[in-house]
Amino acid sequence: MHRHQAALNEEATTLVVECADRAYRKAFLEFRLKSLGLSEGEYYVLKVFGGAAWLARPEEFPERYKILVEDIQWACEEFKSITKIILKNHHKCLFYRHKVKNSSSDTELARRDVPIAYRNLRPLVPDRIDIQMYYARIINPQGEVDFERIFSRQEDEPQKTNGVLKPETKQLLLGRTQPNL
Repeated sequence: MHRHQAALNEEATTLVVECADRAYRKAFLEFRLKSLGLSEGEYYVLKVFGGAAWLARPEEFPERYKILVEDIQWACEEFKSITKIILKNHHKCLFYRHKVKNSSSDTELARRDVPIAYRNLRPLVPDRIDIQMYYARIINPQGEVDFERIFSRQEDEPQKTNGVLKPETKQLLLGRTQPNL
């Protein structure tokens, strides 16, 4: 028998929807803990192969869309402490390559789908919920991963000076971690 401590009094504030791809598992965890500043008890994770693809493509995956939306809505209703949803997709997703129509050669489709997932989900969750979007990409042979924040509207984007993000703003938006390869 093994005995471990339950998180009886912790209230999660964030619901994360991300792909279950093992190559990104470690990077996704480090991003939650280090870049988003969440501790273990402050978030729930819905891991599904394809991440936000199910929300972006209801006509292509109607059953999966329905299940994921119902799970998200249930969590938002059941756990009133949730104030934020994080939607994540990643580069070269195997789910996209093998399951999404016409995507085998389009490696950026998963990125373009994240704002579509946002638009589909936004009217289905309470207004109190902030939805943030990220796209992860392995950037070098050592396996470092950059997380790009994707904005739903231009006015939500961080201010730039002469068209360039200030270094401190860029550092805040990009979480660079090592994937679990």
